[in-house]
Amino acid sequence: MTTTREVAFPEMTEEQRRVFRAGEALHRDGASPAGALELLAAIVADRTWERLTDKSGRSFAGRFREFVEAKPPYGLGYDPDQLPKVISLRHPHENVPRIADQMAEMREAVRKLLLAEIEPAVNSGGDRRSERFQKRTTLLKSETAERHLRRLKRDDPVLAEKVVNGEMSAYAAARAKGWKPPRIQVTTPERTARHLRKYMTRDQLAELARLLLEGDD
Repeated sequence: MTTTREVAFPEMTEEQRRVFRAGEALHRDGASPAGALELLAAIVADRTWERLTDKSGRSFAGRFREFVEAKPPYGLGYDPDQLPKVISLRHPHENVPRIADQMAEMREAVRKLLLAEIEPAVNSGGDRRSERFQKRTTLLKSETAERHLRRLKRDDPVLAEKVVNGEMSAYAAARAKGWKPPRIQVTTPERTARHLRKYMTRDQLAELARLLLEGDD
C-alpha cells in the first residue's frame, strides 16, 4: 500500500507553495517529468525564486543555486548539480510547439543561471578545485570547458559573459585568449585544407605540403 507524504507549512506564501510543489515533483520516484518540468518552467519564467527569502530572511536574488538547494518551504531542496540532468529529460508532450518553446526557454534560463554562479578560478595555485567541485556534474560539455569559464571569469569577464549567454563556446573563448591550440579536423582533403587555411600562413602551408610529400615513400 502506497502512502502519501504530507507536510504542512501553514504560513507558506503562494510563491512558497509553488516552490514546494516543484520540489516534491523533482523528488517523486517513478513519476513523469512533466509536472516537475512545468513547475520549474513557471518558477523560472516569472522569477518566483527571486521573490523568496532563505530562513534568515535574505533574498535569493543572485543566488539561484542556493535557492535550488535550500530545504522547503524556502527552496526546492534539490541538488543544483543534478538539476541539469532533470531538465534534460523530455516532456511527454514536447512535440506540441507551445510546450517545446516553454521547455527550451526554461532549459536555457536554468543553464544561464547556473553558469553565472560558477566561481572564478583562484589567482594562486592554478585551477585548484574544492572536493565538492570535483565531484559535481559539469554544466558545460566537459570539465575542461568549465575550467575555461572559471578562468575567463577571473581574467576576462567580458568573454566569460558571452559564454554564459551562449554567444560563444568556452573553447572558442579559450582560443581567442590563446589558451588552446586550434582543432584541425582531418576528414576529406578539401575540408582538411579549408581548416588548415584558417590557421596557417601560405609559407606554413607550403612547408607542410613539402613535409607531407617527403614522407610519402
